[in-house]
Amino acid sequence: MPSLVRIQCRVEKTKNGKTTTDDNFGSGVIVAPGWVLTAWHVLSRTGTFSGGRSESPNPAKGVVVTLADHPTALDSEPSIHSIGPYDPSSADVLFASGDLSGVGRSVDLALLRVPGLAEGDAVASLTRGLGELEARALVARGSSFAIWGFPDGVESPDDQSARLEGWDPDHLHREARDLGAEHGRVHGGFSGGPLLLRVGSDLHWVGITIVGGSNHPFSGYLLAGTVGPFLDNARRVIEERDGGGESLALPSSPDLRSLLLKPFLGRLSAECDVLPWAPDLSLDDVFVDRVTLEVPRDGEAVRAAVHGQTSLARHLGLEDAFDEESPASEVPSGPGSNSPSAESDQPRIILRGEAGTGKTTILRQLAKRLADARLATGSDRPIDEGDRVALLVRLPDLKNVGTRPFEDLVQYVTKKVDHYTGELLGAQDPRGELVLLLDGYDEVSKAERPNVGALLASIPRELPRTPVALGTRPSRYLERSAQFKAWSLASVEPLGADRQKELLVKLVGQHRKFGGPAKPTMDAAALEDWVDRIQVDARYDEERGNPLWLTMAAIVIFEEDREPGSRVDLLDAILRRLEAGKHRRDQRQIHEVADDDSVQPEALPRSVRPVLRWLAHRMSSEGLVQVPRSVMETWLEDLKDSERGADGSAPTPWTDLRRDLLDLKERCAPNDVLRWLERNSILTPPERRIRRRGNDIDEDWRFWHRSTLEFLTSEWLWERWTAAGGQDDVLARARSAAGAVRRALLQRFDRALSQIDADDVRLADNARSILSALRLSTNEGWLSSQGPAGLRSWCDWLELVGAEQGSMDGDAESDNGEDDVARFWSEPLGMLAERLVEGEVEVLLESLEDAPAISRRALMASRAVSTNAVMIVLSSLEEEEDRGAVISQVEHLIEDRMETLDLLRSLGLAPRIRADLYFVDEALLAFGVRHEDLADEADAARLRIYEELPVEPTWRAPFERTFGDPGVPLWRPVTRHLTFGYGDRELEQVTEQPFQISAVPVTEEMYRVFDPHDDQRKSEPGLLPARSVSWWCAMAYCRWAGAKLGFGLAGSLPTERQWECAARAGTEGDYWFSPEALDEHGWYEQNSESRAHDVATRPPNGDRPQQPNPNGLLDVHGNVWEWCLDLFDRDGPWRVLRGGSYWDTAAGCRSGYRSRSHPAGRNRNLGFRLVLPAELR
Repeated sequence: MPSLVRIQCRVEKTKNGKTTTDDNFGSGVIVAPGWVLTAWHVLSRTGTFSGGRSESPNPAKGVVVTLADHPTALDSEPSIHSIGPYDPSSADVLFASGDLSGVGRSVDLALLRVPGLAEGDAVASLTRGLGELEARALVARGSSFAIWGFPDGVESPDDQSARLEGWDPDHLHREARDLGAEHGRVHGGFSGGPLLLRVGSDLHWVGITIVGGSNHPFSGYLLAGTVGPFLDNARRVIEERDGGGESLALPSSPDLRSLLLKPFLGRLSAECDVLPWAPDLSLDDVFVDRVTLEVPRDGEAVRAAVHGQTSLARHLGLEDAFDEESPASEVPSGPGSNSPSAESDQPRIILRGEAGTGKTTILRQLAKRLADARLATGSDRPIDEGDRVALLVRLPDLKNVGTRPFEDLVQYVTKKVDHYTGELLGAQDPRGELVLLLDGYDEVSKAERPNVGALLASIPRELPRTPVALGTRPSRYLERSAQFKAWSLASVEPLGADRQKELLVKLVGQHRKFGGPAKPTMDAAALEDWVDRIQVDARYDEERGNPLWLTMAAIVIFEEDREPGSRVDLLDAILRRLEAGKHRRDQRQIHEVADDDSVQPEALPRSVRPVLRWLAHRMSSEGLVQVPRSVMETWLEDLKDSERGADGSAPTPWTDLRRDLLDLKERCAPNDVLRWLERNSILTPPERRIRRRGNDIDEDWRFWHRSTLEFLTSEWLWERWTAAGGQDDVLARARSAAGAVRRALLQRFDRALSQIDADDVRLADNARSILSALRLSTNEGWLSSQGPAGLRSWCDWLELVGAEQGSMDGDAESDNGEDDVARFWSEPLGMLAERLVEGEVEVLLESLEDAPAISRRALMASRAVSTNAVMIVLSSLEEEEDRGAVISQVEHLIEDRMETLDLLRSLGLAPRIRADLYFVDEALLAFGVRHEDLADEADAARLRIYEELPVEPTWRAPFERTFGDPGVPLWRPVTRHLTFGYGDRELEQVTEQPFQISAVPVTEEMYRVFDPHDDQRKSEPGLLPARSVSWWCAMAYCRWAGAKLGFGLAGSLPTERQWECAARAGTEGDYWFSPEALDEHGWYEQNSESRAHDVATRPPNGDRPQQPNPNGLLDVHGNVWEWCLDLFDRDGPWRVLRGGSYWDTAAGCRSGYRSRSHPAGRNRNLGFRLVLPAELR
């Protein structure tokens, strides 16, 4: 705190022509040994100050400074020196005048040299950083100002203080209104004393008391505009005057902005400590190598690899918050890490992942790490440019967002999260301090989503200096919306098997530090064996790579020393744990709880579960993940009313609950039930101060996790299914959900078709004819005959045409209809299917035929599956990844081996899409390995599905072309001893079995003979590389070509080693030619006009043949990326890409450059080559 001194001066006052002398009293603050800061008018000969004067006023005579009982007198008149435009001269008093660091006027401040003050006397540390934003935040916090001084010259110091009630931002020197003194007068003796600010229980010195009077309210020169620059200039003057012999040793100044943020940062760090029960577990164990980034560029998402949360922070510009060195991202050449929109110079990232994959945990950990980094520097250091403060906001908590969404966000943050960060947000983050982390877009209600979408669209404009990350489940709307085209897409991928083992062993080990069986049967080996077994179990298809699911599994393993069963078994065990009160986190530390609720029950009675099921079902039916307390009470009143209307023959959930609560001496009103459930962490309000309802607070309530809502909804469905007549009710709900999906698809189709101009000259002829046929067919009721798979395929095609034409805005909310239905009913119906027997499963799946995503989830979760059930689901699936997931699990879904073999054979002989060939082939291969007695039949079926695939009679013609200059045949042999660098690593000589590789990427005419029914390819020139081919389809093509050309099943994509050896052709440079010759040999960013070109053609016009490399290969560098056989890393599912493309820089087209893509990737700059054994048969 400031060291106060009393100052007494002899002053001359003139009145009516008469001059008198009198004692003038004031105060001062010791700011350095031997130096006192005070007001100039305290030292002035007249006792007054004229603020506009630039000349030095006359000083008073006989100045006496008193510190405790040790007065020090200045017997002679002090010499004066002005600070502003200054010259170094001797002075006892330094006076502020002229242009003081932009103040532009003289100010009532003075620095008095008092050699008699002991060197050991305490000095004051001024708190910097008080400005308009900080002042408003302090007003909102109910802070107060106080002044210290010696009223009327008394010997002992006194203080005056009052609540800070207002702030006038129009004056440079802020006025703190009315400290409570009579008429606002500051009594004599306070002038020059410290102006103190109370923040919580702490006092901070922020300025000097200057002027007061009956007609002049109190004024204070605050550090932000005056005192700080004055002291800084004074130090400089003294150092120059004395040549460094003497200095004004000011103490370090704490920063008020830091002090204001400190409580918020402390709360943020504590609330975002996502693994408090596992202090030895690093989040890198969970998230490393699991985040991928798609960088927008020229309308196409170029995929890149980033490594966990550290590298995600790096892409947001936050790497300084992480102690460890951020690994370099492997980003395709071109954009560095992001491509901000034209309105913004900061990155915008959509972080998407399924429930439990950890997207929220990543955002919370980013917030915590930023908070901890800021707290670690201490409050004394001012916030510098580049310092970041995370603002974590759950979008579902934004209620009643109106026509001014950004202002509503500011109001929400200011009132609910933190007033000061709200002020920074409202001022559009002027210092670039904030990082906006938005979570839960997928949980925003449908009614609120348009306005929340408007908010997201406004952020680049309103916050141009603020990085933003948005967490959500995958959303078609976000991925297609025009307003998000400049946002990068980051995806949280599932954990691979090795990572699952590492995480599970660590999690169980953490729990066992607190107890457990002395000799558990589930040791590390047993845990790893269990992880291996669930990799091929269809019931765990959605969960095995999920960190949340593994965390819950670890709890069950620790407490019950057994393997978790199905998802239903696992969630039931977790909910029983919560009901028993075993959770370690006390909700009362987070939420305010009334005194009469201080006793927390040890366990919930059994009657609570049916009530929770009923509430979960209501929330799912309404499409809500959180509900205002007032609505929840109304629902409970409805349940209570159902008891009154019952005939008494069977108890209702409320009847049993009332009985149990009365036994526990608890009240049974809806409000009491909600608060009681909150104490047991089953149903919790995530925020306490959302909006007021009378004198109460209307919180939004939700279950502790989305999976709890889904599980309890499934229990309600099962309860209805087993009740008399209830099966029809459940099926009706399933059909209703499927119908909602179909309606959303029809809306999407109508919208896409209506926005395309069929007469546009940019459309190909076949596209015009298809559009005309679609419009005619629609009028004839054609849509009613379309299944969901075909309808969705036409929607995708129409949106692709519309995007290329530039007519699709992508902002329609109808795009979200499928997601809305699927996200509330996929898991509940899937968990219901776990409980059903074979015939019941088919009945349920038939009711879901219009909702492919829901039916697939139900099938994969079922324990009793028939061949017919698999066909019901496959008939509705169109996406390759979805079909592959089902086909790969047929062996585990169907118990009878011969039924499995027959089903796979029939699927291969009549593939719905060409990727089915690969999925069936792989399933037959795995089947033969597991069942050796049927291996020969499986192998014969594999070859047959390729050999009997119907193709054009002229299928051989495209394979007989020659390419380049001179013309080379398609098949190019590659020798045994090769040069390979595995990316940009050191080159080495390797031995590889001889093979032959296609001289050019597979062309459109080559691919069309394999898939002649793909109407969308018919307009493509035949010699363009075949693009938009997934990895699975590329593999199916290679095996088909191998079989047709007499190589059996030996056709394949090249391994990464084969590709690089063939591309380098014995050379060791970046290209097989000199780097400056790339413009002559490859299509890349600088010469391609952002489009693909015919194979084997040479830039700049494509009218000359390209020269092959020494191995006879063309188009090695650029034109299209090329799939390789290899996984990009050990966990998959990403596959290697090589060669670069027409969208990439020269660096991305090097022989050693590696990239990757998901096997479902169908980018327009992505193709492939074909590899065969060394000799034709």
